[in-house]
Amino acid sequence: MSATEFMAMAMEIAKAQAGVKAMTPVELGAYVHQVAEELAAAAAGGTVETAPKLVCDPATAIRDKTVTCCVTGKQFKIITKRYLATIGHTPESYRDLCGYKRSQSLICKDLQKTRRKKMQDMKLWEKRSDAAPAAAPAPKKPEPVPAAAPKKADPAPAPKA
Repeated sequence: MSATEFMAMAMEIAKAQAGVKAMTPVELGAYVHQVAEELAAAAAGGTVETAPKLVCDPATAIRDKTVTCCVTGKQFKIITKRYLATIGHTPESYRDLCGYKRSQSLICKDLQKTRRKKMQDMKLWEKRSDAAPAAAPAPKKPEPVPAAAPKKADPAPAPKA
């Protein structure tokens, strides 16, 4: 088979895929080339060893309002361990794949700022002083009422004869 035949087959497969999943023109073009390469390799009797393809540029994936998954292209406020497990990665392997530092958080910038501000407002690192008034005094517990001793049954009066 020629390269144009593999490309035509890849176009048909991509057309069917695009009908099911929304794809950008860039994603569609990359998908067609990848499928054509894999079809050619399968026809030759081998497999193509390819590095994992990233859908988006990791440098632009972390934005103010969203974080884009570089593997799937989905957008989130935070990329969790649980989500990464569904796509077959750990946080460490995902950071390695995208070229992020080990300390890079996978959270959008706005959410990171609001969390940082909230923690600074709470000032958990400062000890509470005794002079500071308590928010609300604890209600006093009612004293338990002693239970009445059970009454002893009077012995039955002797029958009169």
